[in-house]
Amino acid sequence: MNFFSRVKAAGSIIVGKSAGGWEKMFDGIGAGNNNADLARPYANSVWVSAAIKFVAGPISAVPIIFTEDRRGGDVEIENPELTKFWQKPAKTKGGLMTQSAFLTATVGWLKLRGESFWILDDTWLMPRAKKSPLILARPSEMREILSADRELIGWQYLDGRGKQSTLIPDQVRQIKFWNPYNEFRGLGEWEAAKMAADADYAQGVFARNLAKNNGDRGPIVIGKSGVASKEQQDQITALLRQKRELARQGDYRPIFLTGDIDVKEPGLQAVDAAYVAQRLENRHEIFVAFGVPPSFADVSASYSIGSASDRFKLIEETCMPLANMIADEIEAVTAMFLNDGKTIFADFDWTRHSTMQAVRREIFGSFKDAVGIGMPPRTAGEYFDLALPRFPGDEIGRIPFNLTEIIDDGSTADPEPLADDAPEDKIADLFAMRAKHLCKAAKPVRKTTKAASDTWAKIHKAREPWERKFEQKISRYLMDARAETLRKIATSNTEEKAVAKSLDALSLIFDLNSWLTNWTRGLLGISRSAIEAAGFELWSDELGKDDPLTMPAAEVLQVLGERENRLKGAGEKVWTEVKDELEAGIKDGDTIDELAARVKTKFKGIESKRAKMIAITETTVVYESARDMVFRAAGVQWTMWVHSGLADHARLNHQGADGQIRELGEQFDLGSAKLFYPGDPAAPASEVIGCKCVRIAATGPDQDEILENDDDGDIPY
Repeated sequence: MNFFSRVKAAGSIIVGKSAGGWEKMFDGIGAGNNNADLARPYANSVWVSAAIKFVAGPISAVPIIFTEDRRGGDVEIENPELTKFWQKPAKTKGGLMTQSAFLTATVGWLKLRGESFWILDDTWLMPRAKKSPLILARPSEMREILSADRELIGWQYLDGRGKQSTLIPDQVRQIKFWNPYNEFRGLGEWEAAKMAADADYAQGVFARNLAKNNGDRGPIVIGKSGVASKEQQDQITALLRQKRELARQGDYRPIFLTGDIDVKEPGLQAVDAAYVAQRLENRHEIFVAFGVPPSFADVSASYSIGSASDRFKLIEETCMPLANMIADEIEAVTAMFLNDGKTIFADFDWTRHSTMQAVRREIFGSFKDAVGIGMPPRTAGEYFDLALPRFPGDEIGRIPFNLTEIIDDGSTADPEPLADDAPEDKIADLFAMRAKHLCKAAKPVRKTTKAASDTWAKIHKAREPWERKFEQKISRYLMDARAETLRKIATSNTEEKAVAKSLDALSLIFDLNSWLTNWTRGLLGISRSAIEAAGFELWSDELGKDDPLTMPAAEVLQVLGERENRLKGAGEKVWTEVKDELEAGIKDGDTIDELAARVKTKFKGIESKRAKMIAITETTVVYESARDMVFRAAGVQWTMWVHSGLADHARLNHQGADGQIRELGEQFDLGSAKLFYPGDPAAPASEVIGCKCVRIAATGPDQDEILENDDDGDIPY
């Protein structure tokens, strides 16, 4: 039975009222605008607008992933047509909406009206037709159609051109908040915020008008014995104007008036403290209503993004539940788009968000602690929900003593040093091995003072955001290369079950030239900004300089040129490894699916081992290069090498350099190597990759307080 037959069979029908009538406003709330009411909250209230953007921003910023096994699962769907559709999923009069704009608008309607409508035109009802973009309708343009027994049987839609359409339920995807007063429509959070927003708006109008009036404060003239005559009024007005003109010239003269007349200045000239406090409470109430921590309405000098931060609370308690509601509808639309009978799961990849990455690093630190006291890695991974890959022996718990290999003579084995051109992942393995051996090795005497150790911590706190930026950008470029390679594999002209022998790896791998251009350009952009930040932090914070700092352009360009060569080499290495993997798969006769799985595994291995190490290395090199420039510009004579004190970065020659003081321009001794500063680009790669040491200003080596040990004997190794 079609829709119109159902309507006829239902007898009398009920057409519900839209949440705001059929008015065609930008935000669909209220009509008109005056000084008494807040009729357009998103346009006229900075706090309503900000609260919505705080929620919509994270949701629209993270990518959407589609999987076959479960929501957020491992078996991703590689479908170019589906990807293309969700890049610009909806249309407006101005053209197609990007995914980010579409999600932002969807969240905005949910917050303001408690519901958002996606309309599917008739092409979605025809299985083989090419699907048109969605229509994002204003809630005020939608009215429910109910049967006589109050069942939803359709919708009426009045578009922006005044055309009315009748739609069946399958053509309308409604995302809505619970509404205890109307089961067919959503209830927006704006309703709860309205009173505080209206009050704040009225107070803003009052303060604006007060400021305008104070621009021309005229005195109040009171005639106590009656109204002054016209001649008296003109005389008083002329005298007041003369007084004002003289006052502008710095000549302040009194006015002497005859008769029973009093002249007063206006009493209220500026808002008071109670007014300011009330507006603060208003914006806090607005943010609470929209699910945003009220602290976001206050000015803060710094922001935390870890698990104890309000930013994490916003994402976990507001953004993620809302994103799950949207993902439900994305799944439904995607199933209709593919029309292949398969179950499709959609999810927002929150692991890409900086806050969730910071939280994951905290969790991984707890995981390492648990493994360090003997919990099996598999058990710890399941407990902390890390979804770690399986490996041989992960069901066995080991205490720290068992992690140390003992050679025949009972001494602790020390790993062999690596060659200068050793890749980052091998050097990372070397760090891990040496960290294990520290369990049995004698604790080194720390030469630096606690003040120097505190300075190291302060410098690295400033460095951490740059490490994260490098790591995120590197991961993004690796994902781009992975996606391009998988796309070429999926669209290669081969039989469905097997790879043609005539096919070569060069036709499947990502384009090196264009990818390498983006890779170096993006990472060098971060390097340039990090150099400037490091220079100004040292100049103003550590050296206490007040005059402006100008970084030497030629030296900055030299450092960037050196990093460009290194980064190109790292990028070319990625390309070569993937090419070799493809060639091995083709040689082994892999099917298309097997070849794609091989590539995914390879990229995952590269990202997990190399992204973090490159990020640490690049941050160290550009940071310490910038500090070297500033030390010379400031005329600093002596500098000290300070080791990180971290066991997982425990290279013995770097420990040995801890506390060394050298005159500026003199090299530090690190075993057989000599470095001008940590991350010295001219040093062997094995001494630079993964280094977290720093160099700080110091007094001469004859100053005892620089060399004395910490009084409490605390050695963080």
